[in-house]
Amino acid sequence: MNSLEIRNRKIIDAVIRKEQAVCPGAIALIGIYGSFQTGDIHP
Repeated sequence: MNSLEIRNRKIIDAVIRKEQAVCPGAIALIGIYGSFQTGDIHP
């Protein structure tokens, strides 16, 4: 995993933890888009 993938994974994990603590079950889907989704990742 490159540094951008690690950073994005940490962000997604933080959102999920917050959702579980504040309003469990409120998030059904987290989507990604752009170059991260297509694999054309660059800084």
